[in-house]
Amino acid sequence: MERTVFLLERLAADAMELAVMLLPLVVYLLILGMGINRAKHPTAVKGEYSLSLVFLAMSGFLLLGPASWIAHLFRSSGLWAYWLAYALYVLGLFLICLSLCMRQRRVLVIYHIEPEQFAAVVQKVLGELNLPYGHTPGRVSFANGRLLMDIETSSLWHNGLLIWRGKENGIRGEVESRVRSALRSVESGSNPACLLLTLLAILFLSYMMFATGLFVLFTN
Repeated sequence: MERTVFLLERLAADAMELAVMLLPLVVYLLILGMGINRAKHPTAVKGEYSLSLVFLAMSGFLLLGPASWIAHLFRSSGLWAYWLAYALYVLGLFLICLSLCMRQRRVLVIYHIEPEQFAAVVQKVLGELNLPYGHTPGRVSFANGRLLMDIETSSLWHNGLLIWRGKENGIRGEVESRVRSALRSVESGSNPACLLLTLLAILFLSYMMFATGLFVLFTN
C-alpha cells in the first residue's frame, strides 16, 4: 500500500512538473490562436522578435526539461556544484538563443495572411518603388543583384517571410515600411491555423488542470 501511494505521489509530481513546463507554451498558443490569427489585419514582426517569442514559449522545457538534467550529474558534489552547473547551462542556453535570434535580424515575419494576399502586397510595393529590380519566382533582386529579397509563404499557417541577403543600402527599410503600410489595408480571412493552435492550447490546458488536480489530491 505504501509503495502504491509513493508511486502515485511521484506520478503526480512528474505530471505537475510537465504542466509547469507547458504553461509558457499554452500562453504563446493562445496569443497566436486567439489573438494574432484572429485579427482583422495581418501582423508584421521582426524575425528576431518572432524567434524570441518561440524560445519564451519553450522556456519551460529549456529550463526544466531533459536538457537541463545534465546539471543533476553534479548534485553528488554538493548543492553549490549543482547550482553552478545549472547557471552555466542557463548562460550557454541564453547565448545560443541570442545567437540564433541575431541570425533572424534580416527576416520580416507576416502573420495571418494568405499566400495570394502576400503576393499581392509584395507586387503592390514593388510597383510603388522608384527603383529598378529583377523578379523571379520567390526572389526579388535590387542593386544589380547585390541585395536579394527571398519570399516564402505557408498556406497551412497563413504567414509569409521576407528574407534579405546581401549588402544593406537603405532599400530594405523602404520596402519593409511600405509592406507594413500596405498590410493595414489587407482584410485577413479565416485562418485554419487559428483553430489548430487554439485546440492545442485547450488540450494542453486540460492536461495542466488534470495534473494540478492530481498533484493536490496525492500530495496532501
